[in-house]
Amino acid sequence: MGESGENNDEWIGQFSKVLDDDEISWTFWPYKKMEAKSAPVTFSRPVHWDEIVVYAARHAGMGDTEKSVAARPSLEDSRAAFQDLLVKIRFENASPNESYMKALGANMN
Repeated sequence: MGESGENNDEWIGQFSKVLDDDEISWTFWPYKKMEAKSAPVTFSRPVHWDEIVVYAARHAGMGDTEKSVAARPSLEDSRAAFQDLLVKIRFENASPNESYMKALGANMN
């Protein structure tokens, strides 16, 4: 199995069982997610992350360069966010999603 959607614990448990019963190999994708229950491991949101997400979602048009530059997070906040991300994604700082793993574990031999 290449790549599929993700969902809740019940869905992943049922889907992995169907794949296992039909002898179709599968893998986790992705292994870690930020503040999510639909992956085996989760990690906390970095500092200033919401500011970056809001800025990235902006739909600035032509001629809006000055407004766009003024709205972006500071260089210091951006650096702090990505440095914090690198710390928070470390395995020792992440948390296993026990219910997700339990849903999969029922099907693992």
